[in-house]
Amino acid sequence: MWMMLLNVLMGLGLAAAAWSVFTVAKGYGKAVKWWHWAMLLLAGVLWITGFAWLGAQLGEELGGKVFVQGALFGWGVLFIVSIVLTLFTFQLIRRQSK
Repeated sequence: MWMMLLNVLMGLGLAAAAWSVFTVAKGYGKAVKWWHWAMLLLAGVLWITGFAWLGAQLGEELGGKVFVQGALFGWGVLFIVSIVLTLFTFQLIRRQSK
């Protein structure tokens, strides 16, 4: 249950991050293109999938330290890819010509 609440909160946080990227891009005088939104959406889906996957893996209760480490490693990879994709999108918006 708490994992579902965390997913909802993180989804709202990603929506806020997307809005802030839009606001910053507007401040730079840059246009946010449709594929920027698609990349941010993909980052959000990766974030939520990572938390859902982690919750499913830990919820299996198969036990074992190695199993938990594998679940955390998979979540960490998805989490990092999501953050890198968001930062990459921001850099693309910032560096584009008008």
